[in-house]
Amino acid sequence: MCCRLQGALDIQHTLEDKLGIHIGETTADGMFTLGEMECMGACVNAPMIAIADYSNGVEGFSYNYYEDLTSEDVSNIVDSIKKGGKLRVGSQHRDKAEPAGAVQFGKWVPKPEGTMTLTGNPRGPYCRNLDDPPPAQAAA
Repeated sequence: MCCRLQGALDIQHTLEDKLGIHIGETTADGMFTLGEMECMGACVNAPMIAIADYSNGVEGFSYNYYEDLTSEDVSNIVDSIKKGGKLRVGSQHRDKAEPAGAVQFGKWVPKPEGTMTLTGNPRGPYCRNLDDPPPAQAAA
């Protein structure tokens, strides 16, 4: 349901308009077939799509997942596939699974800078900055 709430229908409509097909149909060139999948279990990265690649035949097919999608992202992914380009697999806006933002109303909205909870700054203890050199130890 998260994908639906985060804009999966907009993604579906973008794909249908871009490809000129509907769910269950294949493009005239045979390159794209549009289907639905059940939950892919990545609610935090909704909406997302899975793209099956059959270029190595049925025995060598693979799935790649594309997450945190906007309609513009999906359009760019389709264009890149058509041109044989290299795609960024996974989130289209994050580097990892960090809380970097979310798709809201069809747009990627970055997380505001700083550390904040719903009611203010979190209480310590705080984690040390892992980029800082370790503190010098006292001589024994």
